[in-house]
Amino acid sequence: ATLSDDGHFFAAVLGKLKRQVSIWELETGKHISTDVHDEGILSCTFTPKGDRLLTATAFPSNIIRAWDPTTGKLLAEMHGHRNQISSLAFNPD
Repeated sequence: ATLSDDGHFFAAVLGKLKRQVSIWELETGKHISTDVHDEGILSCTFTPKGDRLLTATAFPSNIIRAWDPTTGKLLAEMHGHRNQISSLAFNPD
């Protein structure tokens, strides 16, 4: 689970196989979306500005996905990682 730096959004990896990520707006308690991945989600984090949620999936896809937390819309996929992505982090600078 992860909280955006501004405290506006919360995201959690759910499901028996950890293939779902759900996003909530904390001020209203509104559930924004639940998105399902083909493989398990190993990590999720918000960008420092809180304007994107990134998720990383397990082998064999090893994909990082960027989501708009206000809509739950998939914005981009980053392919080509040879090894499993076990964590995601941002430098606040």
